[in-house]
Order: sequence, then C-alpha cells, then structure tokens
Amino acid sequence: MNTKLRMPQNIVFMRHTETERNAGHDAARKGDNRLFKKAIHTPTTETRLSRRGETQARKIGMNLRAAGWRPGIIITSGLARTGQVAELLGLDDVTIISDERMNERRHGVSDDMTHHEMFVYVKKHNLWRYKLDAYNFRFPGGGESYADVRARLRAPVRDICRLPQETVLVIGHSQTLRVIVHQILGSISDDDFARGLNRGSLAIENGECFHYRRRKRGPGFDLAHRWMPEREPNYGPNNGFAKAI
Repeated sequence: MNTKLRMPQNIVFMRHTETERNAGHDAARKGDNRLFKKAIHTPTTETRLSRRGETQARKIGMNLRAAGWRPGIIITSGLARTGQVAELLGLDDVTIISDERMNERRHGVSDDMTHHEMFVYVKKHNLWRYKLDAYNFRFPGGGESYADVRARLRAPVRDICRLPQETVLVIGHSQTLRVIVHQILGSISDDDFARGLNRGSLAIENGECFHYRRRKRGPGFDLAHRWMPEREPNYGPNNGFAKAI
C-alpha cells in the first residue's frame, strides 16, 4: 500500500477581479482627482463584482479550461467577491471552500472611508507615521498591520500547501496576496516590503495569478509563473509560457 502523503503539485493564488468599488479607485488612479476623493477604501467591507469584473471572471475561467487547468479545490476568503469569482469561473466538479482566515487586511476606522475622508482623518489625528512605518502601522479600531497579516496567514497557507488535491486555486485579495507572495512564499525582508509599499512596486492587479509548483527535491514551492490569464490564455499547469510576466 502506498502510504506517501499526497500534496498539491500546483497552487495558483489569484486576486479577485474588478469590484464595483475598486473600479472607481482604479479610474481615480488614472488622474481624476475628483474621483480619487470619492473612491471608497474597501478592504473588508462587502462589495460585489462590477459588470467588467464578472466578464473578467468568465473569461479567465474559459482561458483556464482551455489551457488544461482543472483544480480539485478552490479556496476563497470569507468575503463575497471572491466567492462570486469562484462561481463565475465555471470550473466543473470542483469543491469551493470559504476560509475567513484568508480575508483582506482589516483597516479599522478607515475601512469604509473615501480616500479623501481617510486623508482628513490621518491629518486630524497626526497619523503620518503610517508612511514612515508602513509595515507595522495599524489604523485604530481593530486595524491590522502587514506584520499582523503575515502572522495570521501562516496557518491557512500551511494548510493549503498540505491539501491532497493535485491542483489548488486560491482566490484572495490584493494586500493579503502581497504578504503571501513576497514574504510567506517569498523572501522579501520587512524593510524591503515597506519600501516596496511606499514605492508602489508591490501592486497586484485584478485577476492576476501566481502559479507555484512543488519542488522536485526538498520541501516547499517555487514561483513558476506570474501571469494575467485574461490576457494570456495559453499558459497551462504543465507547460511553460514563452511570455510570462
């Protein structure tokens, strides 16, 4: 009898597609200051996918199927937008499990503020140190620092890496995926992570995927490819892709 423990060979971490609220935020980032002031900061507040986000999810599912991706399980956070993506992917005969431990970083009092309101709050309460110590800063009212998020995510990521399915798809959020990709499965120091936050170099786009493949020798996973399946339909679990991002 084969008593060898089965573990995933492929794990894909994916950010959810566009939501109604980050649609406004993304438009604001392109230069309309009026939109930026109105855009709502939405880490743990519930929001649904925009029409574009729904279309993105369906297209991603179509491209994943065409490329031969057949996850045995999909893990989502406890927030509705990730579950919505999982359903819209249209991947047949796959178990979908919601895990609240994978929720987005909590921002306390700023969680449902517009960006303008958050700016006013920071100025009023002299909280500018969030720029000076971006990794350890917590907003009042139950906010999490990135250090807190890293500690929270260690257990669920370890559990994901021990699942028996050959291919696992995890649908998560921008800030939690930054920590998973760059620190838990990566090797960026806290200081370099903070510098990346301030430079804006750690951004993860809607629908962006990170494919990790189990090492042939020794424990652990290595990043095989980082790609946008909405743009790159030909990348599969076992074949490389000539133009990985």
